Amino acid sequence: MSLASRSRRLAAQARGLGVRTGLLRYRRRWALSAKDWDREYTRGVLDYYGELRELGRYSALVGYIRFLGERPTILDVGCGVGLLRSRLADEDVGRFVGIDPSEVAIAEARRAGHADSHFHVGDAPEPGLGSFDIVVCNEVLYYVDDLDALLDRIASALKPGGHLLTSIFRHPGDVALHRALDRHFERVDAIDVSSQTGPANAWRAACYRAAAAT
Repeated sequence: MSLASRSRRLAAQARGLGVRTGLLRYRRRWALSAKDWDREYTRGVLDYYGELRELGRYSALVGYIRFLGERPTILDVGCGVGLLRSRLADEDVGRFVGIDPSEVAIAEARRAGHADSHFHVGDAPEPGLGSFDIVVCNEVLYYVDDLDALLDRIASALKPGGHLLTSIFRHPGDVALHRALDRHFERVDAIDVSSQTGPANAWRAACYRAAAAT
């Protein structure tokens, strides 16, 4: 290996360490446009989201939802084809709203015909959607360009006493994402979930509530 290649590798390792420890600003890991998402869903590239190896993180989120109250109103940010809603019984849900930038995913979510559920094309909470007991960000935060702005909008979409639920894939930089969440919300609980089905995957699911005013 040349000296230049070795220097680049060491620099990359140093940056990765800085991000993992939260010393460097997190940069979104993947940048996908709405058209990119449409293409991924159309080609079936993301069908694995519904496989057994992904069930652990959904189970953690569903468990939080059932614990937090009877028939809560829920906003699912980055809902995809509505997999979270499909894992909730009708009696688990009051009003359910899902938003996602992919028109293809939203069309599929609508076709499922879930009760008391509405799906819209979008990438962030809008005032017209109303306020919610629970907002869910399931594997979406590392796609966001301006994380602080999104978290501010989520806080505005929560009812007083409401909760934010997150699932984040364990990767270099997840520490920075969790620190950002801790700046905006009060962490109530967190659980690490892993799967040994196929490629080994691990996530952290967490429950937050709006930070008390100071």
